[in-house]
Amino acid sequence: MTVPAFLFGTLVAVFLGVLFHLWKGGGPFFILLYIVASVMGFWAGHYSAEYLDLTFWSIGPVRYGPSLVAALFFLLVTSWLFNKKPADKK
Repeated sequence: MTVPAFLFGTLVAVFLGVLFHLWKGGGPFFILLYIVASVMGFWAGHYSAEYLDLTFWSIGPVRYGPSLVAALFFLLVTSWLFNKKPADKK
């Protein structure tokens, strides 16, 4: 993988994390959390797709289709885990 491809893929993941933060809201902690989750999910999806030889929506050396799906999955799970309210004890 080339350095420009890695940087552009990371930029796409950061942009996705920022868009998710704009949709869900939250403070500075949440924007950093969503960016980290998006980048982790993006590259986990890319390397998983590379391992499984999936070529859906590949542009250059980066597999954007599975990467974006994995990043969205990571963002949804992160949002669910960090916004879950504790149950009321009666």
